[in-house]
Amino acid sequence: AFDHHGMSRKSTLIAALKKAASLSADIVNLSLKIADRIDTDDISSQALEHMVSLFPYVVAASGNQGDPN
Repeated sequence: AFDHHGMSRKSTLIAALKKAASLSADIVNLSLKIADRIDTDDISSQALEHMVSLFPYVVAASGNQGDPN
C-alpha cells in the first residue's frame, strides 16, 4: 500500500485493510512509512485504528531516519 515514492497515506492503508478484510485475512503485516500525521482525534486516524482492530493478528513495523553506521 505504497506510492511510487515508497510512502503511504492513511487512506491508502485503510483501502488495503478493507481489501484484506474482504478476503477474510486473519493476519496482516504492516511495514510502514506514513506521510500523514497520526492524530488520534482525527477521523481518518480513527478509521485506520478501527480497520486494524478487525484482524486477530497484526504485525507492524516502522522505520526511521537513523544513522546507517
